[in-house]
Amino acid sequence: MADIVDSSLTDNYSWAYAIRNYHPSSTTSSSGIGQSFIPLKNYKLTRADFKLYKTKSPTTSLYAELYLANINHFPTGSALATSNAFASSSLTATPTLIEFDFPIPYQMTSGIEYVIICRSGTDGTIDNTNMVGSDIALDTNPHSGYMCYYVSSAWARLAGSDDDICFVVYGTLSKGGASIIHLMEEMAFG
Repeated sequence: MADIVDSSLTDNYSWAYAIRNYHPSSTTSSSGIGQSFIPLKNYKLTRADFKLYKTKSPTTSLYAELYLANINHFPTGSALATSNAFASSSLTATPTLIEFDFPIPYQMTSGIEYVIICRSGTDGTIDNTNMVGSDIALDTNPHSGYMCYYVSSAWARLAGSDDDICFVVYGTLSKGGASIIHLMEEMAFG
């Protein structure tokens, strides 16, 4: 059974961010959203949920992916894990937690910052009329990570914003192996 590794969920969302282009987008229309987080234990990533809905009739595939975070809390390098595809045409107009299962669980390390993203595919229809929305949580009780979005060939964030994507990351606790925090404690205290 999977545990919740990290999350930011609320029914009191402040606004939504739309995915409106094929990923990776070189235009001002976003093709992905993401949220950074730091697992407190060594987990194998098994699933990620995002609160999503559709406007009109998008038909592109959606994917969740896990990345390491860079110093700006943006995804860096290649995807560490990619979920199975989810058909955006299956979304409703009501924001709902959508499950993205990872067929090959990825071993995450405690104390390392990661970014979980939801992005469009390169198939079907997605545009400024037929789009996928993601709920953004109010910053009154912010998550410790950072929200980001992919636009104009790069990851970006709203300056000064503490808002978070409504997300949940699930994993199975790894047996054995020392966490970075545990190793640091042993080094400091012998």
